Order: sequence, then C-alpha cells, then structure tokens
Amino acid sequence: MAKEGHQVTVLESHPFSGGRCASMVKDGFTYDFGVHMFSRGEKGPMGSVNRQVGGDLAWVTRDPPCRVMGRVEFDFRLNIKPLMRQFGVARKLGVGRKNYIGAFRLMRSLLSGRGVEAE
Repeated sequence: MAKEGHQVTVLESHPFSGGRCASMVKDGFTYDFGVHMFSRGEKGPMGSVNRQVGGDLAWVTRDPPCRVMGRVEFDFRLNIKPLMRQFGVARKLGVGRKNYIGAFRLMRSLLSGRGVEAE
C-alpha cells in the first residue's frame, strides 16, 4: 500500500514483527508460528509480496519439509502424490476408512497449487 502512495501504519502486539510469519528459538529449537499456512514458496502469496516490495527472501526446499508432532508424530514427505503415501498419512492422522476419499481430495487440493500465482 505504501508503494502505491497510501499512508500506512503497522500495529504489532509483539516486540517483533511478522505476526503468523514469525518464529522463536527455545532450547535450541526454532519454532515457526504459521508460515506454512500461506508461504508456498516464491510462487505463493509471500513470494508475490516479496517481489512487489523488492525483497530478497529466499526459499529452501527440504525433504521432509515438515514434521507433524502432537498426538502422533511423523515426517510429512515432500512427494506425497503416490497413493500409498497418502494412505500412510491418512492412517497416521487417524482418518477413518470411510473418510479416506475426503482426505485424498483435500491432499490433492493442497498439492494442486490452485490459488498459487503462476510466473
């Protein structure tokens, strides 16, 4: 907005900027608060903002890109397209057999990149 000539005031409740894109270090571990929800790399929303403001963000792809922790713990692999991997993820997350089709549709939707800006 500032780039377009509007006056902008940013309000932040924490002593650091970033909101859901922030992280913290505790006991030697770095915790991301929510960048996974909307980053999606340089072609996603954060990449678009980065280009618009002339930023210099760089994305690093790791496999596994994340580890699910909580009631169950497992690595969420980068390539989850094989159907057997999707079965494995559904089982680990506790998805019942009658809900597999819905879970697979969700995974397919997430993997499709719909809504991600193409370059």
